Amino acid sequence: MEPLISISSDKCKVCYACVRSCPVKAIKVISPDKSPIIDSKRCISCGSCVRVCKFEAISYLQQWEQVRYLLINNKPIVAILDPSYVSEFSDFPDFRKLIGMLKFIGFKKVFDTSIAVELLAYHYHNLVDDFKGKHYIMSNCPVVVAYVERFVPSVLNNLAPLVTPMGAMVKLLKENLSNDYSFVYITPCIAAKEEVRLQGDSALINYVLTFEEIRKLFSAFQVTDKMIEYAEIDPPSGCLGYLYPVSNGIVQIAKISEALLDNKVITGEGENMMIGYLNDFEKYSDAIGCHFNLFYCKGCVSGPGTTNRQNHLLLRSIVIEHTKQLIKANPKALSESTIEKYLSIDLSRTFHDNYHIQPQPSEEKIREILLATGKKDVSEEVDCRACGFDSCRSFAIAVAQGITTTDMCITFSLQNQRNYTHALRVTNEKLARIQEALIESEKKMRMEQEIAREASEMLTAMFQKLRAGIVIFDQHLKIVRSNQSFVNILGDEAAQINDVVPGLVGADLRTLLPKEFIPLANYVLEHNEEILNKDIPSGDGFLNVSVFPIKKNKIAGAILRDPYQPDVRKEEIINRLDEVINRHLDMVQKIGYLLGEGAAETERMLNSIIQTFKTKEEK
Repeated sequence: MEPLISISSDKCKVCYACVRSCPVKAIKVISPDKSPIIDSKRCISCGSCVRVCKFEAISYLQQWEQVRYLLINNKPIVAILDPSYVSEFSDFPDFRKLIGMLKFIGFKKVFDTSIAVELLAYHYHNLVDDFKGKHYIMSNCPVVVAYVERFVPSVLNNLAPLVTPMGAMVKLLKENLSNDYSFVYITPCIAAKEEVRLQGDSALINYVLTFEEIRKLFSAFQVTDKMIEYAEIDPPSGCLGYLYPVSNGIVQIAKISEALLDNKVITGEGENMMIGYLNDFEKYSDAIGCHFNLFYCKGCVSGPGTTNRQNHLLLRSIVIEHTKQLIKANPKALSESTIEKYLSIDLSRTFHDNYHIQPQPSEEKIREILLATGKKDVSEEVDCRACGFDSCRSFAIAVAQGITTTDMCITFSLQNQRNYTHALRVTNEKLARIQEALIESEKKMRMEQEIAREASEMLTAMFQKLRAGIVIFDQHLKIVRSNQSFVNILGDEAAQINDVVPGLVGADLRTLLPKEFIPLANYVLEHNEEILNKDIPSGDGFLNVSVFPIKKNKIAGAILRDPYQPDVRKEEIINRLDEVINRHLDMVQKIGYLLGEGAAETERMLNSIIQTFKTKEEK
């Protein structure tokens, strides 16, 4: 079955106003970053969450479009108005305009429940008057009934076994109208929708529309009060029954004394009174010694399905003044004879135990959650109720039951926020210092980059001006960089390539240099050792080559010199002569050393022989 109330994750701003407003904590918080969800097993359809949501993320089941379809197709359909229509449509110049508008859009008949209220009041009077030691809770408010069924099953048998005015009126009409009619109840109460839904196929009411939905229906039909004549409520209709939207109206209609000394009935209205009074009734009903007349809202004039948001007392006054005018216009309407012919209608009802037991967490688990929210001991349990729960302990139990999360604890969240703010401030200060250091470092880096750029330009200029051919290549023997002298050594073909690809970048050395160069290059790349002054054949001459590693196994370089070039020849001859002279000098030095060593050794041997042949006297 489609849920009565739902939350749109697209519209929800995760403000948790609905969670805090729910009197029975039927709205679960499963994650701080996800929309809450409604637990249908706990929901009592009070509509508080619908009212507090400013983002229209929470909506209730609407049926006005289905009713519109019936009206467009001219189906036999009847409207039944809750008496609080008097306060809801006080913006109309006359209440009869509303009746005219309903009939204009297609309702065959329009009734209100004032006569049904008076009929119920009669039965309540007899119930209280025939007191036999059992105190009752009046069952007019669907929210009160739902709360008792789900949360206080111990007083289930104390609910007055009477239907609501909606149920009484439809039973009354069924006695007089054919079964061809569909019945639409128009009310300020969202819970009335759930009351009908729970009846299933046995429900006598076909559709329940709120006052908000009726205004949407009028808008869809483009009808306003200015274009409609007056019309009257179809009989039967009551008089005092119009006091029903005021919380103690039903008590006064039933002529049950509210005098303190009579101590017959206590009226409570509003969420806190309703829940508090029911808890008190459960514990102390005999000591209190009263019947209870309870409404979740401050009377039906303040129901969640209303659109008129005027002051509660002003709406109450409108209802009372309207009833006064009816009495003044028709004093005979106060006679009990108006309901006598309906007394035989069965208005009894039964109730259901829908109590859902929540698992009770261990004391250890409760203390663990309290500690997690910063409550180290009882003195730190502030019980501020900002989370929507009566106490920190109740909140911890709800967390353990999966109804809410620790993030709902305002004091805990504020403390975390303060800690976060402090940490953020410290971090910002550190970042500011780091930023200053980075700015200074950036300045130095720019200076170094400028120096490096100038050095690079200077080295590049020097690189290009060197007479020797220089080439830098990678492990694949592809040229990374080379100078103009290298291109000149290779000849005209290389010069033409250089015009297209400066520096011969990417060219393969295997195709440019003699094959004898390749083993040298591979050796240097593989062993990371340099090879100096190797002569390799090239054409009719040879090249003097030195190969050196730059980056192990990755990059190497080579210096190539053509000894036959005029500017190299003289230098090469001098270098080679120097090399020959140095080698000969080295050889002469070694020969001289060896001769000197030989002469010395000969001298020692001869002296030894002479000494051997001398006489003692000669020695």
